[in-house]
Amino acid sequence: MERESLNKFIHFLNSTINKLAIINLVVLFIMPSLEKGLLSKHSLITYSILNIVIYFVFNLAEGIKRGLKKLNILDLVPYLVIIIGSYLALKNPEYFLLYISLRQLIVLMKKFLLYAFEGQLWHAIISNPAISLMASFLIVIVFGALLLMLPIATVSNQSMSFINAVFTSTSATCVTGLVVEDTGSYFSLFGQIVILILIQIGGLGIMTISTAFALIFGQKLTAKLESVMQNVMGESNRLNLFQLLKYVVGITIFVEIIGAIFLFFTFQNIYPSTLKAIYFSVFHSISAFCNAGFALYSNSFESMAHNLNINFVITSLIILGGLGFVVIMDLRRNIFHKGGLKKLSLHSKIVIASTLTLIIFGVVGFFISEYNNTMQGESFSNRMLSSYFQSVTCRTAGFNTINQANLSYSSILLSIILMFIGASPGSTGGGIKTTTFAIIILAIISILTGKGNVSAYRKKIPIHELKEAISLIGISIGFLMLLLFTLFMVSDGSFQEITFEAFSAFGTVGLSMGFTNSLNFAGKIIIILLMYLGRIGPLTILYALAQRVVKKRVNYLEENVSIG
Repeated sequence: MERESLNKFIHFLNSTINKLAIINLVVLFIMPSLEKGLLSKHSLITYSILNIVIYFVFNLAEGIKRGLKKLNILDLVPYLVIIIGSYLALKNPEYFLLYISLRQLIVLMKKFLLYAFEGQLWHAIISNPAISLMASFLIVIVFGALLLMLPIATVSNQSMSFINAVFTSTSATCVTGLVVEDTGSYFSLFGQIVILILIQIGGLGIMTISTAFALIFGQKLTAKLESVMQNVMGESNRLNLFQLLKYVVGITIFVEIIGAIFLFFTFQNIYPSTLKAIYFSVFHSISAFCNAGFALYSNSFESMAHNLNINFVITSLIILGGLGFVVIMDLRRNIFHKGGLKKLSLHSKIVIASTLTLIIFGVVGFFISEYNNTMQGESFSNRMLSSYFQSVTCRTAGFNTINQANLSYSSILLSIILMFIGASPGSTGGGIKTTTFAIIILAIISILTGKGNVSAYRKKIPIHELKEAISLIGISIGFLMLLLFTLFMVSDGSFQEITFEAFSAFGTVGLSMGFTNSLNFAGKIIIILLMYLGRIGPLTILYALAQRVVKKRVNYLEENVSIG
């Protein structure tokens, strides 16, 4: 009887918290428009304390209920959160209301996904990994947009428009970098941190983060999910899933901290405040490693075009993020444990070779095409530095040290090619990927040299990978041309501006010739679709649909078709 009463009491408190969470979000939205007398700081603190008391009693009752079975150290976590929340409520009540609202919204969404349509919705999502990936990105984008629409997310304390919030959230989650509002001047510290969190989630990969949390909290993972995660990261079965995630998270944190330390040497000379210099260093280090391209300067790094530290640290972070976690782990494994690079996997060798080739190709191309244009009057070393930065950043990063609007036509074409190719599989970047491009080049070489098989480094590449590479390029071009055609119909920009913007969005690059701010509502929707499609990959959509198709094992007679 006592347990039944306790369960009813807990249910009542949970229902109350859910209702308060919705009220809290409404309060956060309408707060700037309310008169001071209607919502003073004291009344807001009182209301926050009411939330805290109800939340405290709810967790206490839950603890008593769990205590009837078994207590563990995780039972102390809610109380720690309440202490922090109490401090926030006294210092800044809006942040506590935001926390409690988001916490309950997440719980409500989880319940909806688990129990909607008698659990069939949840089963449909988890049974198809491709749909899981697509849904995860959508959920994070929606949550990010809601946070960016809060008045406290902007410097002006005015709510951001829905379409602009979705655009910014998509750009951050898909690590693109296209912006409709200047990140450094338009968003408050809260808004910038939201963008930074979205970048980190998008860079690591939502499935990586969700799987990591599942493991931390003792959830069992299915063999299917483990296989999917191995494929997402591009790693073979040499590592178990927990080791794989540990390396991914560890590499990310280590590289971003090292990058921030080196960037601090520059920012400490710009800002007298050490905290501000640290913040700028951390923000740009995360943004660079995740290949996001979000900068706290309105002109990106144009004012630091000749700063060696900024140029080499940012490009190094971009290259490392674009190589892919598996390649970094393979390099670490062979350099520090096996004593050489000869035992690198074929995947790693192709990624490294194609990355270096594309960088050199880009440096030479930009040096020639911009010699008497944007780099006119510059010294040889500065021209090389700008060419190198532009070559690296076009491969899905989005930072710039030269004005993209002033690029020559040949540089625009070169940028589009590099943006379309993008980074490598299992990395923080987008594009069709370096391995896809490399396999097609190797296939062409095999035809020209009369070889029967496509091979590299004395290893044969499976025919199904060649088929996937051709399919990926064909599907990508198909989607891109369709959306680009539509973008031309609804936009008023020049041919090169619109084309550059579309390829930048699809490659999750973030470079722009200044056309982003000119996008109308329909144009923004198309760019949002391109960013989303470019991050999840066109093949993901096809895999999601293909699982519904019943495979037929039928062999047909072979007949030749004339080519060329």
